[in-house]
Amino acid sequence: PRVAVGLLLSIAVTILTLPERLALALYLRLRGRALDRRAGPVFILGYYRSGTTFLQFLLNCDPNLYSPRWSQTFSPQGFFLSWTFLRFFLTPFYSTARPQDDVAFGPDVPAEDDFALCNGALVSSLVGRHVLPRLRGFYDRYHDLKRLAPDEYNRWHRCQIGFIRKLSLLAGGRRILLKTPSHTARMEELAELFGQSADGPRFIHISREPRAVVRSNLGLHRALNPVL
Repeated sequence: PRVAVGLLLSIAVTILTLPERLALALYLRLRGRALDRRAGPVFILGYYRSGTTFLQFLLNCDPNLYSPRWSQTFSPQGFFLSWTFLRFFLTPFYSTARPQDDVAFGPDVPAEDDFALCNGALVSSLVGRHVLPRLRGFYDRYHDLKRLAPDEYNRWHRCQIGFIRKLSLLAGGRRILLKTPSHTARMEELAELFGQSADGPRFIHISREPRAVVRSNLGLHRALNPVL
């Protein structure tokens, strides 16, 4: 039953987002270079449960910065024009708080861009951590990208740059603010990816007392395992 429901939802979402995907593919092809000349994104780095979400929430209050929302990361192919229809499929599944720590959660709350990479092209370690645990070793390669085959790396590259370009259309002149713990292992690739922008990418690293991080990660898995 879960597979059947997933396939039906996938077909519906594919049909709803088709006009947006075609129109934006053409638009981004024409405007991609202009968007790439803007200031590079600001990346929040840090290990899981070290305070990266809290820092993202704080920095998102800056009117000069723009973070992706959960509605955008859950449906990276269709959040720009198709959200009017997609909300009926996705909103019922949103909680008001995360199960592991009661932090605010919802369609308009700042989100991790890695969920967009996961939902858009399966180019994220999240697949192995929370969806297909038996394949965790395979998907863990998307942390630092060093062991990816050329076609896998190119797929990640297209998805990452495409999502940021799409966000830039909504951000106006604001700088994109991204938070994903895996970015901590991708600094070299991200610096190269946005090195040609008007003002290169910026990295902010946050750390926390190690024992508190370990306890928090244990609590995270105890809370999420029954849910997933």
